[in-house]
Amino acid sequence: MARGQSINRRHILHELKMLCECGAGIGAIAAPACAAVRQLVDGDNGGIFWLDAARNPQGFFHETTRGDLKDLFITRFDELFDGPGQENMLTLTEPVGPSIGRCLEQDYIEQFHRGNIYKMLCAPLNHHYFIEMRVEVDGVGRALMMVWHKGQRRFRAADIEALRPAQALLQAAFASQRSDARWIQCGTGNAHFITDVGGTRLLAIDAEAEALLMQSHLLAQNVAMLSKPRTAPAFSLILAAMLGAGAPARHEIAIANGRIVASARPTMMLDADGGEITNMFVSLTHEVSFDVRCIEYLRAQALSPLQRELALFGMQGGERGDCAARFGVSNEALKKHSARIFDVLGVTKWVDLPQFAEQI
Repeated sequence: MARGQSINRRHILHELKMLCECGAGIGAIAAPACAAVRQLVDGDNGGIFWLDAARNPQGFFHETTRGDLKDLFITRFDELFDGPGQENMLTLTEPVGPSIGRCLEQDYIEQFHRGNIYKMLCAPLNHHYFIEMRVEVDGVGRALMMVWHKGQRRFRAADIEALRPAQALLQAAFASQRSDARWIQCGTGNAHFITDVGGTRLLAIDAEAEALLMQSHLLAQNVAMLSKPRTAPAFSLILAAMLGAGAPARHEIAIANGRIVASARPTMMLDADGGEITNMFVSLTHEVSFDVRCIEYLRAQALSPLQRELALFGMQGGERGDCAARFGVSNEALKKHSARIFDVLGVTKWVDLPQFAEQI
C-alpha cells in the first residue's frame, strides 16, 4: 500500500471511530459510516441494514438516489425478504459463515443472483458483485454493511482484511450508545397529524409531516417513500396506548441519520351536529445527533485527527485542563494544537468552542 493510501486509510478509520464512539447509535451515523466503509474498499455504493435487540428490522440506508428502488424495502419488504431460498440482508445478519466476505464465494454469488434482492434492487443499479460485513453484539447479528461495485468488477480477499478494523468500530457503535446522547432539532418542529383516539385511522396531516415521514426510510410503519401517507403510521398505536394508560405519550423512532420524536395529546373535534369527538393530535420532531453534526463539520476542516478530537471535546463543553489526561498531550503541544484549531474555526479561545458548535 502506498504511503498516501495508508494515511488516507488511517484518516477514514479515525473518522469512523469518532462516529462510532459518539453514543448516538448505529442509525444516527448511517450515511457517514457507509461513506467511510465504501472508501476503505474503493466501492461504488454502500448500504447498511440494522435490527433492534429482538432482531426486528429497524432501519436501512442506501447511498443510491433511486427512491423507487429504496421504496421496495418498505412497500414490498415481505416479498424481498421472505420465502424459501431467498438470500438477502436479513439472512446475512444471521451468524452463519464468515462475518466478512461470505459473498465473495462463487457458489454464494450464484445463489444470491437467483434471489429477489438481486433481481429487483441490485441488477437495476448495475450492482452485480458486493462485499458484506456482519456486525454482531453478543453473538447476535445486529447490522449488515454492504458495499457494491458497478459492472463486473469484483471484490478481492484483501478487501476482507481492509474491513476488519471497521467491523470492530461498528460493534462499538452499539456498545457505546447512550441514553443521554445529545440531539438537536432539524426543521421547524411544527410537523403534525391527527388520528382517531385509537391511533388506527389517519384523519389529517400537514405537508411538513408528510415530507418528514416519506423521507425517513421508515420500516414497518405503513409509510412509503414515494406516495403520501394516507394510513396512520404504526407508531400511532403505541402513542394511543400510552394516552389510554394515562402516561405521557412520547415515542422515539430510529431513522437513518437521526430520529423522529413523536408526542401525542388528546384533541377535540366537532362533528356535523356540533358534538365533540376525541381524537389524537401527534407532533413530530426531526432530530439529529449533535456529535455527528460536529464530527461531519470537523471532517471538512484542515485539521489533524488529534486536532479534530480536541476540537470535538471542546465543542462538547469539555474543559481545556482535562485534555492532557484525556488525550495524552503535553501543555506545550496543546497550545500549538489549540492555536491551529482556533485559526481554522475562527474562534479566539477554548471557551468559545461550545458556542461555535451551536452555530453549525
